[in-house]
Amino acid sequence: MVQDTRVPVLEVNRADTLRTQLADSTRKTLAKTNWLRLDGNTLYLTAILDWFGDDFVSHFGHTVSAGRAERDRVFLGLVATYGPSKIASLAHTGTPIIRFLKYDWTLNDISER
Repeated sequence: MVQDTRVPVLEVNRADTLRTQLADSTRKTLAKTNWLRLDGNTLYLTAILDWFGDDFVSHFGHTVSAGRAERDRVFLGLVATYGPSKIASLAHTGTPIIRFLKYDWTLNDISER
């Protein structure tokens, strides 16, 4: 079996440690530059968060109380909670510009190379 470095390593989820495992996985994922990166005052987030951002509203919509649109507060709240410390601190201020990275569809390419 080949492990693609672009895909997070998966471990068995256990009921007694599930929340901790999910939080750790989220932190590890957001530490990757194809999921989150900072350039000046602009946060670049994976397109996956743009596509499924509404799914996070109930959990992260209240985390950052900046005068921003709800979806922006969701993304900033997620990053403030689970992002690398420098980026999380900036996200918590509510000031970054949010942009989305182009999705790398080659991850799903099953053709032989």
